[in-house]
Amino acid sequence: MSINFNLWFIVGGAIKSGEPRSYQEDVDWVFFESGSVLAPAEVESRVASLRRRAVKFRDTVPAPKPALDSPCNF
Repeated sequence: MSINFNLWFIVGGAIKSGEPRSYQEDVDWVFFESGSVLAPAEVESRVASLRRRAVKFRDTVPAPKPALDSPCNF
């Protein structure tokens, strides 16, 4: 599984400018639970529980073996 965030600007297309630009993307939550099929209300409940406990980050997805190549090049 791969989760990739993309930011697309469509209206008006690209502007013609030599000035550097920067963008910020805010993601509130990404939730994944392996081996489960959850209703939307169940996901909301689990995320609400994490928020109540002030859990800001927890990565429970094991690293792939063999490791996957990243095409990002950053």
